Amino acid sequence: RASLLLSLSGMEENEFPLSQPVPQCDTGTSQEYLHIADWTKRDTNVQSMIVSKFPMFAIDCEMVETRNGLELARVSVVSESLECIYDSLVKPDLPVLDYKTQFSGIDETILAKVTTTLQDVHLQLSRILPEQCILVGHSLENDLHALRLSHPYIIDTTFIFTPNSTPLCKPSLRMLAKKLLAVDIQTDSSGHSSIEDATTCMRLVRLKLKEGLNYTVPWNDGSQSILSDIAASKGTSAIVDKQGLVNLFGKNCTHRSIADCDEEVVCEAKALLPVSDFTFLQLHTMENFLKSPEREDKDKLAITISSLDSSVISLVEDCPAGSLVFVVCGSGDIREVKRLQQQSPVNFGQLKAVVTTARTGLVLAFMVN
Repeated sequence: RASLLLSLSGMEENEFPLSQPVPQCDTGTSQEYLHIADWTKRDTNVQSMIVSKFPMFAIDCEMVETRNGLELARVSVVSESLECIYDSLVKPDLPVLDYKTQFSGIDETILAKVTTTLQDVHLQLSRILPEQCILVGHSLENDLHALRLSHPYIIDTTFIFTPNSTPLCKPSLRMLAKKLLAVDIQTDSSGHSSIEDATTCMRLVRLKLKEGLNYTVPWNDGSQSILSDIAASKGTSAIVDKQGLVNLFGKNCTHRSIADCDEEVVCEAKALLPVSDFTFLQLHTMENFLKSPEREDKDKLAITISSLDSSVISLVEDCPAGSLVFVVCGSGDIREVKRLQQQSPVNFGQLKAVVTTARTGLVLAFMVN
């Protein structure tokens, strides 16, 4: 199990909460992160293989949306023996703007009488989890940030079944469960179960330990990244995006640039356009707007579209002569997807059609003279 641990660099690249202080959020509430282990002992414990004797605990959380983004609303902890040893609903610090019921399984009536706070959860986790333990989960960085929990020993099922060069996207927990455990999870139209997801993660890690480190998912889907093709032909390429996406897709790029907002994306991309045969960048303005509580505001939608147009025009105007520009609109209206997911019963045929359209997207191509 020590060999399955996510490295410190891997934790940093995937934005796990680390040992250093975490930036405070302007919520008027405590943002202190719980540390159940001594980070200074990590290297010694890993190198000496002491970690191989640590017990494992799987964690999964459900979140709701508040003014501060995603906040914890439920947490479940499952032991190595697949026993749920802790499961609690949690009262968010701020008023809920979106219960995300189709994913969380939580609505206003469920949380109405909940009094357990995040501080109460910290107290219970401190009692349940020993300092020398390994935390297991799927894209666990999201759960740990919601929990405000920092831990140096992590096994993440997002990575342990993925060969170094593939796949092009992170595998979903649902897909791993289907392919490796032959079980269907997350099938309830009323939302996910954090106990089910945590149990599935633990089963996957136990399977990996039983079958060996070379046991992976067969990814032979015939897909290959254009960035890999360019590298093979000795061309130059650049990627400008958020850190997690650059880490995921940019391994074969000549230039990798991290940008946290569209203004930074445009600025970084302009500097790379003259020195790169192929430049990939992603603008997140519309995506962020559709995820925000203001997504129904038509005036702000118009401002968002105008901002997006300005970014594209600015980039096109700075392209070298003879450039071929592809503008790919691949993120469909997620409000329609959410609406269909919330129907009872869910019309899966209609939902699949909407999701397929969003994935296919619209591509505009034109030559810059």
